[in-house]
Amino acid sequence: NTIEQMPQGSFGFVYVIHNLTKNKKYCGKKFLFHKKTLKPLKNTKRKRMVYKESDWKTYTGSNAELNTDIVSGDIIRRDIIKICFTKKQLTYYELKYHMLLGVIESNEYYNDNIAGKFYRKDLL
Repeated sequence: NTIEQMPQGSFGFVYVIHNLTKNKKYCGKKFLFHKKTLKPLKNTKRKRMVYKESDWKTYTGSNAELNTDIVSGDIIRRDIIKICFTKKQLTYYELKYHMLLGVIESNEYYNDNIAGKFYRKDLL
């Protein structure tokens, strides 16, 4: 519920959203923080970096069909399945769970591609 409940040093997490109304799922990853570059202070040359908490509490994924179903009132449940501590680790575990769960091999998942390289339409 809060960023303080996450383990110290957490970078992001892999999650699964369950659409309980349609019995479909979506697997994805989410960063806990965003890095924002600000212009330099007066009389300095270096740009400033500010880290801001992301919208991880309310984020529902990038799949348009899933988001349409949520807006139409479908009941969902969000589960965090892996907390990661680096960007590389987060990308690895998202890919690992996509493969383990077979997200593009099954119509049970909203996911229609993995890493923008492997598409459901190419496999089925």
